[in-house]
Amino acid sequence: MSFGAELEDAEMQLFISHSSKDREWVEPVCKRIEASGFRAYLAEYDLAGLGHELSSKIQDAIKASVAVVAVLTENAAGSAIVREEIGFALGQDKLVIALVTSAVAQNPAALGMLNGREYIPFDIDEPQEGLVKLTDWVNIFARQKQQELHQAQLAVQRSQMQAMNQTIAQLQQQNDIAMLLLVFAGALAVTVLVAKSP
Repeated sequence: MSFGAELEDAEMQLFISHSSKDREWVEPVCKRIEASGFRAYLAEYDLAGLGHELSSKIQDAIKASVAVVAVLTENAAGSAIVREEIGFALGQDKLVIALVTSAVAQNPAALGMLNGREYIPFDIDEPQEGLVKLTDWVNIFARQKQQELHQAQLAVQRSQMQAMNQTIAQLQQQNDIAMLLLVFAGALAVTVLVAKSP
């Protein structure tokens, strides 16, 4: 399978970093993300392979995601797991977009490694405005990823065309040599015939 086909077949995934205590706020976030054409990854939905080490499974999911959406409530800000997920994502050069409640926004320590980065304000009591901004961001991000995919596919096609042109040139060169050998053999045969004639 070509690189372009792999990219085309890959489903764009967003990893959702959150506290399990915030499930009711996370559900509408996932719905918005999936309505925009992404797959929302929640660790609690991926427990089919019991017995696997959870941390490596989460790391693999972050690596497989095009970005991370962090739902930063007070519960999430106090969660060591959420902090580790965000730290690992940043270490993998993943884009992290945060939905931040006002209580967390007022406390730079609660923002942790996301302190100083842009975020989307998120009001738990009236989440609609934050969800609309998230939808806008996800749609823009989806268009960017589609453009990147298109550019990658064009690069693959250009590479394939270059390889094909090189192969044609090599075949042409081999054909030219074969033609020269035929002409030489023909000339040699004529010379031999002329030499034998009385």
